[in-house]
Amino acid sequence: MKNMIFVWIIVAILAIIFLFVVLRRVGLIKSATQRQTAKKVDQEKGATKIIQTTVNDTNYFKPTFYKSFPVSRQMSPAEADKVAKKIEDAWGLINDDEEQVYAAFRGLTDQVQVSQVAESYQKLFGDDLAGTLIDRLSKSELKMVYDITDTL
Repeated sequence: MKNMIFVWIIVAILAIIFLFVVLRRVGLIKSATQRQTAKKVDQEKGATKIIQTTVNDTNYFKPTFYKSFPVSRQMSPAEADKVAKKIEDAWGLINDDEEQVYAAFRGLTDQVQVSQVAESYQKLFGDDLAGTLIDRLSKSELKMVYDITDTL
């Protein structure tokens, strides 16, 4: 009788180990490393989404934002076109010149001018500036542009 109980205990333990191995192989049970990696990827995706949403929803990236400000705060359309062209020229076939994009935004004096450049960019190239930045720049590069423009 004692031997039979011992055998059933061994069988139960082996069944639990087998079940654990099978569930781990099919991905239903994850190791601590896998959970940490998944958490890090989720955090990076979340951070990217926050930055993209922030840039996309920021009023001063909208082409009409500047129109509610006095003309004295605005740059000339030719100047806005020049900055928009500088940003567009930064996009390469293989590699983009992020420093040129940063320099273009650092050359602006306030967020009203960001809006004017967004309007010029849309007029000249038919694309939304915020959307283009989101598509072309990495998360860290996009954050840099946001940090530059947010302090204007």
